[in-house]
Amino acid sequence: CSSGSCEVTCGVNLQQCGSSCIDTQNDPRNCGTCGTVCGDFELCCAGMCVMSGTEAHCGSCAPCPSGDFCFDPGSGMGLMCSAG
Repeated sequence: CSSGSCEVTCGVNLQQCGSSCIDTQNDPRNCGTCGTVCGDFELCCAGMCVMSGTEAHCGSCAPCPSGDFCFDPGSGMGLMCSAG
């Protein structure tokens, strides 16, 4: 704070959203820019909202290995890749 005024200073790769510093490359509530909210079952990957649960984005931004498929084992562990 200086002269009765406080400023937020964000680090590298962070964007100021209100009074917080956010990584808009992977925050589903501020995806790509402040206030862009990803939908249900979507992830924020590289600043873009993408559908989760596909071989391209199986619960994370990483794809399943070639030939594997994405499934939910129902054990509370989330989505997993598995060989056919």
